[in-house]
Amino acid sequence: MHDDDLAKLRGLFEQIQSLPPELRDEVLAEACEGEPELERQVRRLLGMQTRVASRQAEGERPPAPARYAAGDVVGNYELVRWVGKGGMGEVWEARHRTHGMRVALKLVQREAYDAGPPGAIAHEFLQLAEKRHDHIVRVHDAGVHDPDGDPVPWVAMEYLPGAKSLTAHAYDRALAVRARVELFRDVCSAVAYVHAAGQVHLDLKPDNMLVDATGRAYLTDFGIARPVLGWYVDRVSGTPGFISPEHLVGDIDRIDKRADVFSLGAVLFRLLTGEDPHGLEGDASVAERLEAARRPPRALRDARPELVD
Repeated sequence: MHDDDLAKLRGLFEQIQSLPPELRDEVLAEACEGEPELERQVRRLLGMQTRVASRQAEGERPPAPARYAAGDVVGNYELVRWVGKGGMGEVWEARHRTHGMRVALKLVQREAYDAGPPGAIAHEFLQLAEKRHDHIVRVHDAGVHDPDGDPVPWVAMEYLPGAKSLTAHAYDRALAVRARVELFRDVCSAVAYVHAAGQVHLDLKPDNMLVDATGRAYLTDFGIARPVLGWYVDRVSGTPGFISPEHLVGDIDRIDKRADVFSLGAVLFRLLTGEDPHGLEGDASVAERLEAARRPPRALRDARPELVD
């Protein structure tokens, strides 16, 4: 997307965002008459800003109570301990009711699977079980949980005791640069494996790169990895601060595995410097991200000159 197009998109986005919600549809439709792609991109950005604001609000109040409870049965698994809530839904430590295998069981929230029916999403999870790589979290099982007429896809994944995000592991242990790069290299090998299979991840970030208690790195959350399709890109927004400019604005024709490569670069920059490549804070607005997309990211030598010979 050219700078002029990006500036036009940002200007219209800010104009529509400033309006009362009940006026936005009418004004946007009129402003984008004859330009359906521009309207689609503005709507995507409005949705992304809503999710950003929601995450910020969640961070300012106590976590909402879990929808499920220890002892609930999902498929062949019994929920044992609530682990947390991420972009796709709740995560629980669970155990298989027959042979006792411990798993990380993720119950996917509706907002994360608007792209298709729960059964189809569960089927895609099962296809991921065929993937075998030393640095990809294994998928053991998947299905649909429907105790009260509200079907929810779930996936049972390899359980990693004591796992932390890539950056948290590196910071907590004050790892040397070489050790950080070696962990990152292992994650890159997992991404390359997925790309070779014709898929992209589109949400590469430190929280989806885990390091277990033994110091082994894994790539996770491949429940959202698929071939690039327009309807899919509109529904999977990724994480601002780690997605490419093309992914940010939903430029479908230009989103491919290079979007993942951009995200890897953003992760590596943060892993080595502790900072955003554009110098933005974590709560930066979508408009600020759009403005940043018009300029190149900072060079590593500017943030940490001692790392560059």
